[in-house]
Amino acid sequence: MFSNNNNKWEADAGNLSDFTRFDAFVYRNGSVKSFLEDSGKTFVIAAKGVGKTLLLSYKRYLLEKKYSQDNDSISLTFIPNNHPYISFVESIKTTLSNEHLSVLQSWEYCKKLWVLIIELCVISYSNIDIDPLLDGLPDRAQRHRNYVDGLIRNANSIEYIFNEIISLNESTLTKLVEDISNYISNCFTRINHGIVIFLDRFDNALETSHDEIWTPIQVGLLEAAWDVMRSNRHIKIYLSIRQEAYAAHTSRNANAISTSVIKIEYTRAELKELVNHLVQFYEGYPTLEKFLGFESFPNTVTFMDENVFDFMFRYSIGRPRDFVQFCGELSMCKDSFTDLSTKRMKLKEKVRTVSSDTIINSLFDELRMLMKCLKSLECFKDFLIHLRHNVLTYGELMSICREYNKGSCINDCKNCSSEKHPFCDLFNMGLLGTVERPTTGIDVVQKFKTPYEDFTNGLRGDVDFFLVHPALREYINTLHKSSSLNAKYELYIGILVGSDLPWTDKNTELYYINKLINEIKNKEMHAFFVSILEKSLKTASFSFPTEVYNRINENNSLYEKRIIDSLIQYFDKRKLAMPKPITIFVSYAYDNEEHKEKVESFVEMLLQMGFDAKMDSMLKSEYPDIDQMMIYGLNCDKIVIVLSPEYKRKADNNIGGVWKEFKMIADDLEKNPRKYIFVSFDSFSEELKEKISPKRIGNRWVVDLKKGKIDNYNELIAFIKEEKEYPFSKPNSTTVAVVPKKIKPFN
Repeated sequence: MFSNNNNKWEADAGNLSDFTRFDAFVYRNGSVKSFLEDSGKTFVIAAKGVGKTLLLSYKRYLLEKKYSQDNDSISLTFIPNNHPYISFVESIKTTLSNEHLSVLQSWEYCKKLWVLIIELCVISYSNIDIDPLLDGLPDRAQRHRNYVDGLIRNANSIEYIFNEIISLNESTLTKLVEDISNYISNCFTRINHGIVIFLDRFDNALETSHDEIWTPIQVGLLEAAWDVMRSNRHIKIYLSIRQEAYAAHTSRNANAISTSVIKIEYTRAELKELVNHLVQFYEGYPTLEKFLGFESFPNTVTFMDENVFDFMFRYSIGRPRDFVQFCGELSMCKDSFTDLSTKRMKLKEKVRTVSSDTIINSLFDELRMLMKCLKSLECFKDFLIHLRHNVLTYGELMSICREYNKGSCINDCKNCSSEKHPFCDLFNMGLLGTVERPTTGIDVVQKFKTPYEDFTNGLRGDVDFFLVHPALREYINTLHKSSSLNAKYELYIGILVGSDLPWTDKNTELYYINKLINEIKNKEMHAFFVSILEKSLKTASFSFPTEVYNRINENNSLYEKRIIDSLIQYFDKRKLAMPKPITIFVSYAYDNEEHKEKVESFVEMLLQMGFDAKMDSMLKSEYPDIDQMMIYGLNCDKIVIVLSPEYKRKADNNIGGVWKEFKMIADDLEKNPRKYIFVSFDSFSEELKEKISPKRIGNRWVVDLKKGKIDNYNELIAFIKEEKEYPFSKPNSTTVAVVPKKIKPFN
């Protein structure tokens, strides 16, 4: 294209060199046309990867072309006056002190600084006689004479002047601005020939700098450029500002400045046209499909083919640069495969790899300074490794949030401090979607934040489902492979996740079926139902193979049995009925009011965990007869007995309702040992055991709830659900051999 290799897809417009091909290269949608054709639009607002540098370069090319052909027009001075076409302020070449950072957090201060920098740059390029200018410096400014001379004697770029000025210590810098700004502005207004400045990429200079100045220093630049152009109509400044910084622009001049602003954005349809336009330019093919040699990728989640652009769009963040990166990689490898089936699979994998290795990594770098919680790559990765599936409910989202924050969560996202909100950061990056109903229309759609939308304050809890962006698929998988968690990230079968795609009742149904299957711990049973789900999606005439299920059905846990019953009903009778929760009756003795309140809190916790827990105070209106209440309680799936000194005293001494209840428990204990769970609110020890354990329970295991708080009561949950707390491996079929010891001769 613009380099020696005409077939190279260029993702960085700063590398362009052959500007004569701009006309054929640049795709023009409405916002692009408005910028290129409207002389009043000078400020380009866009997210990273949307093409700000390209459009500024093309605008300069068009202006140079126009004025070189128009003999009647006045000559213009362009800054910079040679290639590259744009002044790139891509680095701050000094270490900013705390004093610098303190003043640079004010956009008003930044504006004053930028006005001076721009005016000095313009003066250095103008025909103003420097010596008289220096001689005219006010007395208070004469001490800066040599310094100012060095900045304006020869033509110097904005980047050079910016870095020279910012290298001064804060007190000297502030004094310089105070002493010379008014005089320099007065000299600046005397420039009477056209000067056009092109400035870009200042956000790059701030990406590795201090986050607190990222927004104010860009807003200050925007205000300064507008102010400079108003003070001298011969000067025109074209510059780019990141959309995220512009969104924070709230000065009294904001409305007036907005008339000079063009916000660059692309619809999905425009992105498709852009891709075909670039394919024609780079590869000579009229469409993306012709370029690749096929129209669709096979989809192994829904088992239906997906159009190649639609697939790329799902794995993109919706920016032109994403598609340039996809197509550039595909261009290099698409002719390596002769078999069409292999080619489709390999190129599909390549798109997924680019989305993970290139798009996600660069996206985090570009937005890191705006994150409230995931402020480092380590935090970002540490959070993502907690994700197991690509569809979440609000409850699951909060559970993962608690896990990431190591339990310090208030269960109220709206009122939780932002530094504990990883999902809000993910949402603002465009990597977490929601399922919601649009303001117009009746269809429920999947909505991901686009790069053309501003950051929001957070997530709402009234959303049915949250969706993990497809671009994170390989990224999270790679994290899991290198992790010691022994987990993996899986897409829910049958559900196609992507921005603007519909969310149907079938999707909701498939979410619950996938979730049930993934709760089956028995690996063979899990694999069986995964295969059943896949077959049911592939085959319209599917029938449930009861005989196969019977061959692999084992002694499953209590909860797994209920899951399996629900799954069989779904696949065999096409009726979705969620498993009934495990019923629990909590038995205790009234030691004192404080102990009773603790039991009530314990029961509430079990309810929050998803168990149907009951205690006497909940049942007394329904069962005023205590004996009937006992019968009801003992018919529950699980009986949790809260041991205490008073419970032991009454159980051992045949006192009251506790004794009657405990006698029924003790009589059934040997027959149904897994039904009864003994717990202690206090740290369990042999000494405590003597004080709280009735004689007839023998040496039964007692769950230490105080200790259980550390791991969210995992041991208690394992007893209730009859699942293994430690997933040890089965014995290896090959046993280790004994290595005979060598016997030395007796001496």
